[in-house]
Amino acid sequence: MRTTATILIAALLVAGAECCRAQEYQDGWFLTGRVGPRLLHVDNAGSVTTILGANALPSSAEAVSMTMNADNDSVLVCYWAPANGDTGLAVVDRIGTIRATWNANGRGPVWGVALDQDGNYIVCVATGPAGPALLRLDPTSRVTTLATGDLLREPSAVLVDATSGDYLVALRGTSPRLVRVPRAGGTPVALTSFPMQPGYQISQGLTRGDVYVTTGGASTQPANVMIVRNGAYLGNIFGTSSGFGNTAVHVGRSSDRFVKGAFASERGGGITWLSSHPFRSGIQRGIASIAGFSTTHVIPDRSRTVSTARSGPSQWAVALHYPADARLSYLLALSLLPPSPSQPLSDLRRLAFRPDSLTLATLAGAFDSLIRQRTGVLDGSGRAAATIDVRAIAQVASGVTVWIQAITLDPAAPLGIRTIFEPVPLVL
Repeated sequence: MRTTATILIAALLVAGAECCRAQEYQDGWFLTGRVGPRLLHVDNAGSVTTILGANALPSSAEAVSMTMNADNDSVLVCYWAPANGDTGLAVVDRIGTIRATWNANGRGPVWGVALDQDGNYIVCVATGPAGPALLRLDPTSRVTTLATGDLLREPSAVLVDATSGDYLVALRGTSPRLVRVPRAGGTPVALTSFPMQPGYQISQGLTRGDVYVTTGGASTQPANVMIVRNGAYLGNIFGTSSGFGNTAVHVGRSSDRFVKGAFASERGGGITWLSSHPFRSGIQRGIASIAGFSTTHVIPDRSRTVSTARSGPSQWAVALHYPADARLSYLLALSLLPPSPSQPLSDLRRLAFRPDSLTLATLAGAFDSLIRQRTGVLDGSGRAAATIDVRAIAQVASGVTVWIQAITLDPAAPLGIRTIFEPVPLVL
């Protein structure tokens, strides 16, 4: 198996697209909104299903952002009710049942949520006992304050930076800007200023490492998506007529393909236009036009195909979940090299994983005592579990970032490789 796996990886890197199918978001999209329904599901044929109606969240709150939960089976919705200030997080399953809620208890309004590499939720709050803050909410609902201060005033969205594990917060107000908070917590650092008010979502691609910040909230500003490269504002894409902006955007982390939710005057009042774009281009394919809905966030359904969660000191659980490949064999490999710049493939995809000596050692089994269940079989629901335990080398490994690449194997597929998953960073 080890020799075969090494040959497969080498063939994949050399042969490109002919050896594997493109990783697509086959399960459609989730959208949150502030006007009309609060959570929708849109399949890739454009069929729209309401998951949460207008009054489904506590106090009929608005849904301002979301993320897939660590198990990749539910959506964690960030909500805020302007009428009474009720705000927090709600775990919503695929049929619209609210399985759990977390109320901010005076720390709100909660305005942005992301999942970090340890399985914690990172939440921005606009007010609280110590003023604006960035919080960490662990799986037991214990709250840790990561950063506070006026530099975090008026947050609009938060992202876990794939290259460092730090937290990026977009802020509105008189000085719109992007701020970095160290992943261990600490003093926020202003990275760059924006010429427009940020919207509700930040997304990041791995092919360039760029960060994309939506716009929204000012009827006179162009409906752009702002680009940040190496911590500095670079420019805009997708600008059209003035309007409420491109309020939601997701960029394929290894494909440079955007799915964008635009609201208001770009497509006509009160209509969200969900569309797919290549990098720096206009609308390529319309997915859905949704009347009476104000998009705040868009994410792929079951997008967390590979995820990590801390299970102890210097230990992580690695979860795989891809129902389309149920009962297929899988393989994990590691690399120390960041995925940007990525390698172009002949079918317009880019392979956002760069093998190195650690990759070869991993495939040869040299670290099997540290990486358990590196190979195996997805179960009937497309799930598998591996572990990374570096306690034995913690002194030298601490702070090192490794990139986890997973593939599934299928004898019927060209060269035996069915699917390449998006690489996932892990700071040891």
